[in-house]
Amino acid sequence: MIDEKKAQTLKVIKLSLKGLARQGVFPQSDMDEFQAALDSATEYFSSDGISPEEYQRLAMRTAADGVDWGNVGLGLAGESGEVADAIKKHLYQGHTLDLPHMKEELGDVLWYVALACKCGGFSMADVMRGNIEKLKLRFPDGFSAERSRGRDK
Repeated sequence: MIDEKKAQTLKVIKLSLKGLARQGVFPQSDMDEFQAALDSATEYFSSDGISPEEYQRLAMRTAADGVDWGNVGLGLAGESGEVADAIKKHLYQGHTLDLPHMKEELGDVLWYVALACKCGGFSMADVMRGNIEKLKLRFPDGFSAERSRGRDK
């Protein structure tokens, strides 16, 4: 639940943006983008969400000194393998898919993604933004199997 102070702040921002648009500071058409950003902020403030930067900072408190791409690659492959193994057992061996266990394993994968970002000197938010931009270029109208088959990369 979003607290009153955050709700008021978001309301003031929205009203300010609408006023600036009316004054011609930016085109009214940009309001859709601003609204999407405000919706994202509202969703974030309404949840117990954690920002990518905060996750990376907290997760890296447990990283050993001197980690390298070998640690990252092998750790990421190992944890991804655990996710794949759980799915394989569910699909082909009749096991129940243990969602709490899956959530834990995905957390381990995410930890290694944060470690990879640390090794590369970039933030998780940068990686996330870059991926979304790539997907927008690749599939501007959303995913389609036909467009997927026709692309080079």
